[in-house]
Amino acid sequence: FQGGAHDPNKRGFGLQSMELSVSGTVDDLFDAQAFMLFTEDDVELEEAYITTRSLPNGLQVKAGYFLTEFGIVNQEHAHSWDWLDQPIVSTRLFGSEGMKDAGIRLSWLAPLPWYSEFLVGVQNSDGEHMGSFRGEGHSHGEDEHHEEEEDERFEESPVGHRPYTDRDTRNMDDLVWLARWVNSVAINEDTTLQLGVSNLFGENHTGGETWIYGADFKLVIDDKELGRSDWVFQGEIMKRNYQADAFFMEHDGELEEVHGSEDIDDWGFYVQGLKAIDKKWSIGLRYEYVSGDGD
Repeated sequence: FQGGAHDPNKRGFGLQSMELSVSGTVDDLFDAQAFMLFTEDDVELEEAYITTRSLPNGLQVKAGYFLTEFGIVNQEHAHSWDWLDQPIVSTRLFGSEGMKDAGIRLSWLAPLPWYSEFLVGVQNSDGEHMGSFRGEGHSHGEDEHHEEEEDERFEESPVGHRPYTDRDTRNMDDLVWLARWVNSVAINEDTTLQLGVSNLFGENHTGGETWIYGADFKLVIDDKELGRSDWVFQGEIMKRNYQADAFFMEHDGELEEVHGSEDIDDWGFYVQGLKAIDKKWSIGLRYEYVSGDGD
């Protein structure tokens, strides 16, 4: 149930990861941030992007290589998690290190009495962190025997072990599109409620389409004496509809259907609560459920 990489997946001492962050500001034009991740046997780029600082009418552009702004957990780096591992449904839909790739995102902060932001983004769909779409899936620590077995067979998509057709990006339809709406309301002086809905759409490796929907909430009750949040309640629910196209192979000069078209659905949720004990310690409880239909 723990996806590995950022999640602790072995006993004994170990280095999950070390993150190096670099940031800078160019006048009033934009902010730039980059995050490098170091593990015991690998170095990789976590994020690297710029965000504009002074566009009019509440607009902002984000461009570069970044975590997809779907829900709550997928946007967070491992060191900012409240738990040692991420929820199972997040690992299942977005991978052990989250969904991310190169792209661009436009946001608009609506002129309303409360915080209300609309985000629309587009990213590449064929990267190693795009397993729900056209990516092959990213993993650390896979044993060599398993990899050799996989090489002996035709390639399979990370979802449902369906065979896929590998090809380069041809047009805008081959990218992943994001839409998100998030609102934050101050209930009183110490309590803030955030509500969000997210949607992702793009082509997957079988040639079919993938839709991912989600809704999230976060309720924070601050304690001025502690100088931190006293209570934090958070939850997300999400569903993936993976429309796998039929797969054909040539046999005796004719195409034969090996796998028929199929909808493979996954869905799940988690809810969690965290209570501050003092300025440094908290205690929490998380409940989660994941299920699905199809093979």
